[in-house]
Amino acid sequence: MHLSDDAGEDYIEAVAELRLPGERSTVADWCAARELTCSRMAGGTLISGSRARFEAAFGRAMPDRTQSTRLAPPPELRGVVESVIVLPVPHLHGNRTAPSG
Repeated sequence: MHLSDDAGEDYIEAVAELRLPGERSTVADWCAARELTCSRMAGGTLISGSRARFEAAFGRAMPDRTQSTRLAPPPELRGVVESVIVLPVPHLHGNRTAPSG
């Protein structure tokens, strides 16, 4: 998971659940053609990239990311992707300073 504080709302991560594990290459090719990053996960693929690239690829505005949001798979992936879920922005808690000692 991407945890950079400066990524904010301009960075999007989504999990694409595959219908069949062997379809990863189809999703990877689709992502590459749209300049999105594609990372292998158990049973799916993590798709990440800028808000602008996500909105162009999925043909809609992205949600505010305060909670998980389900998107319809794009037409080119409907045969291989069961669902796409945009992940909420992670929040880091606790003291970020190095311990003294």
